[in-house]
Amino acid sequence: MAKKVVLFAQPPNDAVKALFGDQVEMRIASSPEPAVVAKEIKGAHGLFVRLSKTTAELIAAGDQLQVIGRTGVGLDNIDVPAATKHGVAVVFTPDANTISVAEYVVGSSIALARQYCKQNAEVRKGNWAVREQYVRELHGCTFGFIGLGRIGSLAAHKCQGAFDAKTIAYDPYLTPERAKAMGVELVGTIEEVLRTADVVSIHVPLTKETTNLIGAKELAMMKPTAYLISAARGSIVDEAALADALKNSVIAGAAVDVFGQEPPAADNPLYSAPNSILTPHTAALTHEAMDRVYQSVVADMLAVLNGQTPKYAANPEVLKK
Repeated sequence: MAKKVVLFAQPPNDAVKALFGDQVEMRIASSPEPAVVAKEIKGAHGLFVRLSKTTAELIAAGDQLQVIGRTGVGLDNIDVPAATKHGVAVVFTPDANTISVAEYVVGSSIALARQYCKQNAEVRKGNWAVREQYVRELHGCTFGFIGLGRIGSLAAHKCQGAFDAKTIAYDPYLTPERAKAMGVELVGTIEEVLRTADVVSIHVPLTKETTNLIGAKELAMMKPTAYLISAARGSIVDEAALADALKNSVIAGAAVDVFGQEPPAADNPLYSAPNSILTPHTAALTHEAMDRVYQSVVADMLAVLNGQTPKYAANPEVLKK
């Protein structure tokens, strides 16, 4: 019997190759561009993607396509409704990077409050006197979460332990009982989180409703001593508004791991924004997390290809058919 074919939008690493082994025939697209993948997907039963776009046209071109595997939790780069329409399962890895991103929230909060980046740069320039510019503790501060799913809830738990922090959250999909069990106070609006918290961390998916969720108006609601952590999706925060808020001391600082355009354009205003930490969408990219990601997505793709039930499907209704 011929092996099932898995097409990779981008070349797989050795770990992924080893996990698939000889169970499938692996092919690599000549480019991750949707139009190119659409031309080369004919005959493929599985499509393995990272951040490249998987459009409705690409999915429709997959005459044998059964499953799309996405290495990550976000699905904004995949047309899931189109996949569902064509009976294609979409598997992803919502649990695999939870620990790593939650640790990013804790670590970036400390780095901002203690001004590690500034102090590092000043000491390297010979400015030992920077030590006289006192920084702040986070003990007993209020951490506010916009979204309290897997990552947000774990980050809240870690902040409670690390800082003896009060934790509040806005999440319309979470019951007060569940929030209480987490030790988190559920509030009724995003505005309440913004006005109350010393550190605001964003943990929502990118949708039409969450695009530019945090703009100039929302940033102005925050305390001038507060910090913003943006590690969900870049377009949730208006980057120009955030840069202005940092330059004008509307807020005290921000850690930004995600951008509306990646890599950001050379004239991105955040490059010149003070009191900011910019990282290249790496909050989830630890060795441990990526091991879990690869194991999860490969196992679920093979499950679908073998007529079995995957652990994480974004459109489980396809499997019932």
